[in-house]
Amino acid sequence: MNLISSRIMMLDRFALPKGRQPINSLFYILEGSFFLTVDGEKKLISSGDLVSFPNDMDFERELISPILFYNVQISDNCNLPRGYVHIEDRNRLVSSLEYMTKLSSRSDASKELTNHYLNDIFIQMKLEVMLNKMSKNSIVESAIQYFEKNLEQKISITQVASYVGVSVTGLTEHFKKATGFTPIKYLILMRIKKAESLLCSTKATLSQIATVCGYENAFYLSKTFKKEKGISPKEYRLKHGI
Repeated sequence: MNLISSRIMMLDRFALPKGRQPINSLFYILEGSFFLTVDGEKKLISSGDLVSFPNDMDFERELISPILFYNVQISDNCNLPRGYVHIEDRNRLVSSLEYMTKLSSRSDASKELTNHYLNDIFIQMKLEVMLNKMSKNSIVESAIQYFEKNLEQKISITQVASYVGVSVTGLTEHFKKATGFTPIKYLILMRIKKAESLLCSTKATLSQIATVCGYENAFYLSKTFKKEKGISPKEYRLKHGI
């Protein structure tokens, strides 16, 4: 996924009220409102809403009042959500949009850096969609809460399945349906996500981070991190750390 442009725009009419967006786009609405119809479902879009327009999605939209919005254009589809995207953590989203928009207007800005913020937005969208699905599945939600509380410890999937009252097979089926991952894979992603955060925001040693993230030592954390992220923890910290 690569960023083409990111800017704040004001519209008092849609040049394309019906059809397909020619370029994959995200609209985050700051002011104003409009009706959006996607796949036969009509929804009011207003301040604080995020809308995803993959270039293969048919839509109809009707302006109610002029809109002020972040317009993000993306070079490839990358399985973008279709239409309205439910967002809980709006502060995080707006922060990424602000930085990305500032960098996008600078000729000396690093493309890698702007794409980092774009990737963060994409991850957040996927996470929000995933969490919305998971909120409907109490078994998965309970298992994830167990993971969070015991992340520093050695976690047995058998033990987790027993905790939430299902078999290991049942837990795996629930996880795959709600998140697309097995429980073990999801736990690994949680640990790597925490390691990412600590690498970016602290000066803790890799051994200290490994302990907090539930790894026996720095070697195992480094091996898993590189497998999941494609780079070592040291390289990741050099790129994104404080």
